[in-house]
Amino acid sequence: MKHFLLIAILAGLVSCQTTTSSTESSQLGPVISVESYRSYPAHIDSIYDGDTVTATIDLGFDLNYVQSIRLLGINAPEVRGVDKINGLASRDHLRSILMGKDVTILVPKKERGKYGRILGDIILDGKNINDSMVESGFAETY
Repeated sequence: MKHFLLIAILAGLVSCQTTTSSTESSQLGPVISVESYRSYPAHIDSIYDGDTVTATIDLGFDLNYVQSIRLLGINAPEVRGVDKINGLASRDHLRSILMGKDVTILVPKKERGKYGRILGDIILDGKNINDSMVESGFAETY
């Protein structure tokens, strides 16, 4: 029953929390058209690797949801396997930027990753962290 109530509340909140569209450019780069995105305030709790974090998402009305977030559109080296050294460097860089911070997560409507994770862009102080990871050489676009 708790899960049903949470899902019902989420559905109602999600339908109310769309952001406006813009096609202009800013000094941070092109502004994405966000008609099909939802925006959520969140707190970064942990960072698994250079493209996966765990965040507490604020749904409003004192409701929080802890979820794994996959940074949309980027791929960072894995922290296990042959590229472990680069994976750990990527993870540590992302930790230095995001750990314990309050951020905004832009999530495309109706999209999840192949492992069920939410896919999204993480925005910190107006800067897209996904893009920052690529620009700094710790991740690649896909």
